[in-house]
Amino acid sequence: LGAWVEAGGNVTYVVRDCGQALGVGTSGKPSILSTAYAKRAEHSPLELARALIACFQSFAASFLLDDFRVTQFTLDGKGHIYLVDGPKVLHNSSL
Repeated sequence: LGAWVEAGGNVTYVVRDCGQALGVGTSGKPSILSTAYAKRAEHSPLELARALIACFQSFAASFLLDDFRVTQFTLDGKGHIYLVDGPKVLHNSSL
């Protein structure tokens, strides 16, 4: 937990341990989902769907995420999903 300035001048701050990435992958290639995500999908699909919706509800009204990557999202031990790479502010947002 903490905050720091990256080499390019961007500020990074961490306020919570949000678990591990949902998987690995790069643009243009299929993503490989993490074992934890796959297990959650198999054993608790409804709870996983709710966690995904809650994650998107947390930013969708004021922000635009236009570069989805599996590494931008994490899954913690309680089944919560977090966006860990912040999206752009919408042009009509009050922010």
